[in-house]
Amino acid sequence: MTAIEEQLQYWYDYDYNNKSAKYRQTYDRDCHLTDGNLYADTMLSLWTPLRCVLNACGSERWQKYTQKERTKTNKVLIRELQTNLTQFIPNERYLERLNLLFRLGRTRANVMILPYRFWNTARGGFPYCDYLPHFLYELLAPDQPLFLRAAQNWIRREHLEMFFDNKKTLTRPHLRNLAGTQNVLSHHLSKVNTPLLLENYIDILQRRRRYYK
Repeated sequence: MTAIEEQLQYWYDYDYNNKSAKYRQTYDRDCHLTDGNLYADTMLSLWTPLRCVLNACGSERWQKYTQKERTKTNKVLIRELQTNLTQFIPNERYLERLNLLFRLGRTRANVMILPYRFWNTARGGFPYCDYLPHFLYELLAPDQPLFLRAAQNWIRREHLEMFFDNKKTLTRPHLRNLAGTQNVLSHHLSKVNTPLLLENYIDILQRRRRYYK
């Protein structure tokens, strides 16, 4: 089974309606990879690059699903992706890079420990939509020096320096634009440079995994 197929099965099995701490500690991979830590959260969403690839390929199977239906909680879609993945993504290069990304993305290298549990929900919603550079941009407000310093300390503690073009300068101007758009605040799926996003995500996970061997 490929890493993509394993992740699809994980999404299919997971009960997103169960919000209990016990369920998360038992079934959530982030918690498993951090000894049950409820502050653990996925750093780079794997659903986002998958959707970008599906959009780029634009298969008939993908087009039959409405925007509202295109979610990892849609078990009908997830099952169809499992059984017909190459029809959704006929491009071999995309499949190869996506599988590498998913293999890396299912490890501890793709998990960070949040200082506050509510960040888990906050960064997943609008306007951040699980795009971490945008969320980091908001944290690094230059007009709030105390919070800025605390945010920078958290970034160093969680080894997130690779989101910056200079790991010694953890400020807004040095955030990497992983999506290839005009700025880190612009990351709508229709604007994302999909091949570049895949390579940037792979690069970050390969660089970060040395801290979690």
